[in-house]
Amino acid sequence: MDEKLIQKAGIRLLVLGAGFLVTRFPLFSWIGSYDMHRIMILLSGAMVCLFSVNGCELTANCLPFLYITSYIAAYYFRTDGFDPGGGAISNAWYLWIVMFVLSVALVYLIDRVFHVKHKGIKHD
Repeated sequence: MDEKLIQKAGIRLLVLGAGFLVTRFPLFSWIGSYDMHRIMILLSGAMVCLFSVNGCELTANCLPFLYITSYIAAYYFRTDGFDPGGGAISNAWYLWIVMFVLSVALVYLIDRVFHVKHKGIKHD
């Protein structure tokens, strides 16, 4: 593997890790689900690696920022309520997943439609 590719992927993963630390600790109360944070960081990390290896530079570069922005957007667009037993419920985690997946898909489509080419990376 190309050393430069590994370095770029590592930087993207570090930025994603910083986003995880921000959403997991200071902003945890916004979407208070331990499991959701773990699932989303694992999914996002795998996607960063996959897009980096496949040469989708735009998508790989945007993905760590989409992780944080979709988290913040989910907080502001959520609806809170109560279940029949009186427990608090929120749809923020669902919104986070949907917004993240849709935004990554949109950036990927833009990346593929406009055939953004970068030095040293060959597209099919």
